[in-house]
Amino acid sequence: MTTHRTLWPAIVAVAVFAAAAASFANNLGGARNAACALPALNGSCVKYGLVAAAADPPAARAALLDRVEGVWGNAAKDGAAACTTTLRYTHTTRGEEDFIVLHMPDGYESVGRVASAENGSIFTRTLTPASETGTQWELRLEDDRLLQVDNVNVATPLVKCGG
Repeated sequence: MTTHRTLWPAIVAVAVFAAAAASFANNLGGARNAACALPALNGSCVKYGLVAAAADPPAARAALLDRVEGVWGNAAKDGAAACTTTLRYTHTTRGEEDFIVLHMPDGYESVGRVASAENGSIFTRTLTPASETGTQWELRLEDDRLLQVDNVNVATPLVKCGG
């Protein structure tokens, strides 16, 4: 009977360790990302495939800006089909600066200078039309949708509609 009592703490300790390891591997609570962000651990985390190697910042920026290009529209909701209302975003570069252009089907066009593009979000400042100059927008890419966030933090979800 004494032997069984001394085994339970060891069994519980193994179970707790296994649960902690599984939580770390699944990144529950961001534990893996936080630990792997430490310079001393980052190399090992990349080596063992726990996190991806950091992307080249200019390449990551260009890829993010390219992802916003195309036709976007309303999501399907309450029986209404997706993409019944659409808009198109294009990305252009002039010199060292990037611009996002919003094209609406009714001929409306808005040009925004890219202030930053990282971590899935593109922030722009409107240049045209003149009535909207200086307005900040965030275009947040999340998997297969785009959140268009205006200057008063109202988010409009959009889905990719094609071309």
